[in-house]
Amino acid sequence: MAYLYLIIFFITLGTGIISPLIAPMLFTENGFFAASVTHEQRVYAYALIMGVYAVGMIFSHLLWGFIADRIGGKKAIIWALSGSLLGYILCCISFIYALFFLFLWGRLLDGFMAGRRSVAIALLAQQGQNSSHVFRYAEIANGMGLLIGPAVSGLLINFSRPVPLYYYALPLAIMALIMITNISLIAWAPLKNSVPERKKHMKFDLSGSLLKLYLQFFMIQLSWYGYFLVLTPLVILRWQFTPLQVGLFFSGMVLFYIFALGIIVPACREFALKNLLTGALLVTGFSLLFMFYTSEIFWKFLIGNIGVITGMAFLNPGYMAQITAQTDSAHRGKVVGIQSGLIGFAWLCASLMLASGISVLSGQIFLWASLLLLILGVLRFIKLIN
Repeated sequence: MAYLYLIIFFITLGTGIISPLIAPMLFTENGFFAASVTHEQRVYAYALIMGVYAVGMIFSHLLWGFIADRIGGKKAIIWALSGSLLGYILCCISFIYALFFLFLWGRLLDGFMAGRRSVAIALLAQQGQNSSHVFRYAEIANGMGLLIGPAVSGLLINFSRPVPLYYYALPLAIMALIMITNISLIAWAPLKNSVPERKKHMKFDLSGSLLKLYLQFFMIQLSWYGYFLVLTPLVILRWQFTPLQVGLFFSGMVLFYIFALGIIVPACREFALKNLLTGALLVTGFSLLFMFYTSEIFWKFLIGNIGVITGMAFLNPGYMAQITAQTDSAHRGKVVGIQSGLIGFAWLCASLMLASGISVLSGQIFLWASLLLLILGVLRFIKLIN
């Protein structure tokens, strides 16, 4: 099973490389746009880039989940990785020729292939191990990719003088090589009978407790991506972060996320998972509220970020484990696919909010994100005490 965690690591390594790259390419003069392009237009372009990727994600995870349940996880991952490779090649060409629309198409295609991660996680969940452990280790592999990726990207594009746009294509070329490595890994992986049997399994029922968990998960992801999408332009516009500083900032946050993941198992031994999730919702909500009122002061901004990341380190794997526990292994592809599709829809909604005119510097997104989580946390707390 180790190679499946390695595949998840490589997938998120590519994501980690491109995340700090997008904002500098839109908000600096060395990017796609001339100096005459206004700040508002750049924000719209940023929201558009994030939005088209999210559109692909909405359909991708559910689509690839169903495909994996039909043809098997191994074939599904190979096809998804191949499509993602084409998307990275398009993005690389867009930097060479300064074609913003081609970059859009590349991100959209990569979004439609984002279901590769869901397929890998579904395969892990089918191996019969404790689901909470599987998702915790998957989150650690995910976090390691996001830890290393931004730092690598920042180092590769940390030029000491203004350079042409095509210089910034190097991280994208590396991502293409990562996809080729991923395809080779999964092609040689000793997967056995990854297509589940169709008989003697309970019917997939999207109602009741499963539907409630999905709704809660969507609210959490909507708050998370509202926070996440504002983070990069905020540190660039308010504190003039360089690409290297953006990369190191993200890597530092992810390092703390991985550390927080490491304390989940000891915490679960002392407290019930439902109690931990309720506490994590309240901690994350109050941290976002703290950021809304104090984000102009950098050290207070960092404290708020640490609170958000700590809470999400409990919420993400915790809800993933609870959701998958509602069905049997024959439907894991669908379950993880729907869950990841909700992530894409939350990302799209957050992008639309950003494009609607919400000021990046005002921190308004932190406020509504905190209210969502606090409402959810209070409702769960009331249910616990009753």
